[in-house]
Amino acid sequence: MKKIYSILLILIFNNSYANYWTQKTSFTGTARLRAVGFSIGTKGYIGTGIDSLHTTYNDFWEYDPLTNSWTQKANLSGVPRFGAVGFSIGSKGYIGTGRDNFANYLKDFWEYDPVTNTWTQKTDFGGTERIGAVGFSVGNYGYIGTGFDGSSKKDFWEFNPTTNIWAQKSDFGGTERWSATGFSVANKGYIGTGVDASGTTQDFWEFDPSFNSWTQIANFGGAARCCASAFSIGTNGYVGIGNSSHDFWKYNTLSNTWIQKANYSGAANDYAVGFSIGTKGYIGTGEISLNNYFQDFWEYSPDSTTGVQEANQKNYLAVVSPNPFSDKINITTKTIELFEVSLYNITSRKIFNQSFTNSTSINTEQLAKGIYLYEVRNKNGVIKKGKVVKD
Repeated sequence: MKKIYSILLILIFNNSYANYWTQKTSFTGTARLRAVGFSIGTKGYIGTGIDSLHTTYNDFWEYDPLTNSWTQKANLSGVPRFGAVGFSIGSKGYIGTGRDNFANYLKDFWEYDPVTNTWTQKTDFGGTERIGAVGFSVGNYGYIGTGFDGSSKKDFWEFNPTTNIWAQKSDFGGTERWSATGFSVANKGYIGTGVDASGTTQDFWEFDPSFNSWTQIANFGGAARCCASAFSIGTNGYVGIGNSSHDFWKYNTLSNTWIQKANYSGAANDYAVGFSIGTKGYIGTGEISLNNYFQDFWEYSPDSTTGVQEANQKNYLAVVSPNPFSDKINITTKTIELFEVSLYNITSRKIFNQSFTNSTSINTEQLAKGIYLYEVRNKNGVIKKGKVVKD
């Protein structure tokens, strides 16, 4: 038994000192800013944007982290644009809104199918034409809000891909703004920073689709800014750069706290694209000043999902096995008390939740092959997080 725990502690110690950036193959399209990006399964995507010659784009590129390579895909069928919104729902990607090269604000909305490599026009965005909005998905729905259509906006809309219908939801809880940033974690969405009538902001807000309500959370940990980049990994959100800065922050949705992480290793940057694939985050493109646009692309490896101190003190309290798994996952704890285990798919949507004492087994026969995230909690908070793979 002592040998087993020694191995576990060594693994935890090694993982806890992650939190670093690795440069990957540069984005293969033209250097640009105000592009959009999202991930579907194990691939990432970047498209649209504007370059230093003020040429707008509708090209679209796929990134494969396994081969560290880019492949050009079918162009967005809509007009070239910049300052648009992009997100994914399930196995499809979506791009809409933005501005074209003739100063026209846009509200058309398009669906991308990576299997057929085709675009299908969907119902136009429900609000006004705009640039600089924020978009994310929660579960089976997409959301777009804030932005600029000649004046700053705070309206907020939900897209149902099954019915192809937009429904207006409660207005964003903060002030009207544009060039904010956002992400989603599990069953909640988050929007913050950006530019309002008073200048750059640092407030952050959580949207709960179940109650159609906004709740103000802790202010962003860094200075007020616009043009930041964001993504989520597991139950944490990550926000950084913007306003020509390097700083990068983790938001813990369970403790409502911001923690500064390793600075972004690329150039201080505005309007870059951010997304996550599994347990890694990615940021690329953007600009720092007029005619200084970027193609570089960086991968972020987070620290252990609980952090160094928590890992050393807590993570050994629970053992999750086997990994890879097939028809079940076993969770065993060292103490006899009430615990809760949650299982998330790769898009951070919660698919399982159960309370238990000491040990339990999750029946996973119905799950598709792939990567899943888990979280084990007791009354004091999270004691273990990680990823497991069904083979």
